[in-house]
Amino acid sequence: MLNVVLLVALLVPLWLRLRRDFVAGLAYAVLVCVSASTFIRIPMPEVLPQLTIFRLILIILFFFWFKERRLGRFKSPVPFSGLFLLWGLVNLFSLFFTDISFGRSLKRYLDFVLEFWGFYIIATTVITTRVDALKILRAAATGLGVVAVLAFVEKYTGFNPTDLLVSAGDEARNLRDVTATYQHRILLGTGLATGLPLALVLAAYGSTASRKLLYIGITAMLAGGCYFAHSRGPWLGVAIAAVVLLMLSTRKIRNAVIWIMAVTVLVLVLRPGVFETIISSVKATANPDSLKGGTFMYRFELWRVAWTEICKSPIRLLFGYGQGAGLEKEIEWDLSFRDKTTQIWSWDNHYAYDLYQTGILGFGVKVALYIAIVHTVYRSLCRASASHRDLLAGAFASMLVFLFMMSNVLIFVKQLNFLFAAVAASAFAFRMTEQQRVLAEERPGNGCVTEQKLRLERALRHV
Repeated sequence: MLNVVLLVALLVPLWLRLRRDFVAGLAYAVLVCVSASTFIRIPMPEVLPQLTIFRLILIILFFFWFKERRLGRFKSPVPFSGLFLLWGLVNLFSLFFTDISFGRSLKRYLDFVLEFWGFYIIATTVITTRVDALKILRAAATGLGVVAVLAFVEKYTGFNPTDLLVSAGDEARNLRDVTATYQHRILLGTGLATGLPLALVLAAYGSTASRKLLYIGITAMLAGGCYFAHSRGPWLGVAIAAVVLLMLSTRKIRNAVIWIMAVTVLVLVLRPGVFETIISSVKATANPDSLKGGTFMYRFELWRVAWTEICKSPIRLLFGYGQGAGLEKEIEWDLSFRDKTTQIWSWDNHYAYDLYQTGILGFGVKVALYIAIVHTVYRSLCRASASHRDLLAGAFASMLVFLFMMSNVLIFVKQLNFLFAAVAASAFAFRMTEQQRVLAEERPGNGCVTEQKLRLERALRHV
């Protein structure tokens, strides 16, 4: 009953917003998709895909998107559509050669290939201006702020609202971990670390004092929430974001980063327990005989596991074992860093997991896709004016954090894929706006354009 109430409460506002303004509706969808729990759903028989809040939102979005397309809107080309199509086809072949139940593998294909692709298509064709992109990034940062608030509540009260949605048949979570709506503490840290550079840049570019204060508060909450992950990965991700912003943003953002670093040092001085926890984690990582040192080495070991397994036959080498295979099969393995045989069932390295489940073709296409997206944003960042430089730097830093965390944890929650797609689409919109600005400034009064400007116009239409 609670699920039905939540679904109605979340989907009715989406429907009403989309009827009035598609971009406003999409922004609301982004806020919900990065913050809601996958357990908000209509339960279906085991053989059928679950009607999760994410799937229902995507269905509604597509309904209005097709309606707008018939009216002549949202005709922009989808960036890297060819790579996405190739990725989808290769994953489809992996699905047909799956080594587990076809139904289970199909569900994973729907969850992490088709839904991600569908959301990306909608986002990149709808978000085409700076104003639109800012709405989407604000929604994403606000949604992650909601997650951070829930994480703080859970940390200091022990209550997680998601527990009310979990049925007896669902996998029980570790009650000692703070997870909010993300099912795993490291995934929680991943989401908060990915959103932190966005919130910081939005705080600097808030149009009103109240908006600035809101995103300053969200930035602080996201940073504090990363500590609840009790993992090195999110902190390293935050460090990566800080380095990117220091190197590639304007003085306005660099000064903000320096202030945050100073406050962090002050907190470490006032709360020596936090500093001791961090130092202890670093020392444990350097010791392969410790638990943390073992988990650090284990993430590298998974590359060897995946490669050894797919090399057992040409089909597996090309297409892997199918979506979801790594979560349902246990592999007996002799660890190279310890004199021990163990069962490989936890894939704490998403890249190695992709290699195992989709082979060298699926892995190669996905890596090429991510590189193409990030490289395009980086090139745009290097050429951008000050008005877009910081926004692109925040998006670039956010995407790098996400890609880094894929080497630390298995991304098995869809919230993070929606977040990456929303950030990428917003970055493309900033890039498009910047190119339009360049063309407008360089266009002569008589309307003639040079060959260089024509090339820019063609790039604007096709990327």
